[in-house]
Amino acid sequence: MTAKWNLKQPVFIATLVCIAIGTTRLATAQQATSQPQSAPASQPQSAPASQPQAPGPRIVLSQNAWDFGEVWHPLSPVLKLGVKNEGTADLTIGRVKTTCGCTLASAGKSQLKPGESTEIRVEFETRGKQERVTSKVLIDSNDVERPHIEFPVSGFVKRAVIREPLGGLVIRTLSTAPGQTGSLRLKNQTDQPLKLKLLAKNIDELDVEIKEDKPGQEYTLIGRTTKAVRNGTTRGQFLFSTGLEREEKLYVDVRIGVLPYVEPIPPAILLDPADPNMAAKPVQRTVLLQYYGSTPQFRITAAECKNPDVKVTFGGLLPASGGMEQLLPKMTGYVRAEVTVPPARELPAEGLVIEFQTNDPDHPKAEVLVTKDRAAWELRTYGPSPLPLKE
Repeated sequence: MTAKWNLKQPVFIATLVCIAIGTTRLATAQQATSQPQSAPASQPQSAPASQPQAPGPRIVLSQNAWDFGEVWHPLSPVLKLGVKNEGTADLTIGRVKTTCGCTLASAGKSQLKPGESTEIRVEFETRGKQERVTSKVLIDSNDVERPHIEFPVSGFVKRAVIREPLGGLVIRTLSTAPGQTGSLRLKNQTDQPLKLKLLAKNIDELDVEIKEDKPGQEYTLIGRTTKAVRNGTTRGQFLFSTGLEREEKLYVDVRIGVLPYVEPIPPAILLDPADPNMAAKPVQRTVLLQYYGSTPQFRITAAECKNPDVKVTFGGLLPASGGMEQLLPKMTGYVRAEVTVPPARELPAEGLVIEFQTNDPDHPKAEVLVTKDRAAWELRTYGPSPLPLKE
């Protein structure tokens, strides 16, 4: 495979899709509860009246977006989103999925005759979330004018104890040796004093020190490895009692990541055969190869795959930028690669491996898995599942 050089700086694009109807304003966001809710009054999404309606199915939603307001963790607010066919032919609702595992969505009916309606049940799972949150529901149909709809979901999750960072106690290191450390700050959001006590853990490689920074209000958890850990990711949890009525038990996720010196992000690419955008046409993805070594003028020298339909282009070493600069261990730089892979339906059961070759003799290659097997993708991305936590 011949590598092409691409020296463009990385561009990170955030897309905000908002559909507004005339001058009608969205109704006040309904107060979220743990029970199913009816949609607040809102102008249905439809085409402007000045435009003649084309023959065929026409999908109209009962509201443009859902802001569930403020809700206490771990309650999960629910919305029943109305969907109506205001067209002249049968409407087929295809894929209904979400952009985040925190949001669940399912349609009551997939076939609607002209004038018929159904509901899409949308639930936001707040467990593990805090403060401002956003997600989207993706709705596909055979409405030729609006075949793909993005329905925004947002709200604010209140927690008795705020975690900083939200992801838990994370140790990122290049060494497997004992003594690797990481920390997590906890902030009490209630009027009661916070009194932390370790109840259980399921990760033997790590001990935790509980440091009280502000009595009853703020703590720092310091994790330290006590034995050698394996390469890759090791996951676990700590369980604490808090002395708080709102959140009596506090679960803290723990992750030890022993990084390769050439770390591909993402380490695996998942293709969904049920997704029409992935099933029958080639898929493009960006891979960042983060380098932590010391080889002068590090570069990717080649990218290879046994499947000739896999195409890869890449550029030279770029300096760490944005959030990369805050990560530990410090990154030497990264290489941006653009990858085109075959459709999901053409992938073999075992997937494909893209091998990136480097000019670092100590770290000569990095691999990215392309698969339609979710379990294989999760193992490569997150590491093995932790042992059960015995409370």
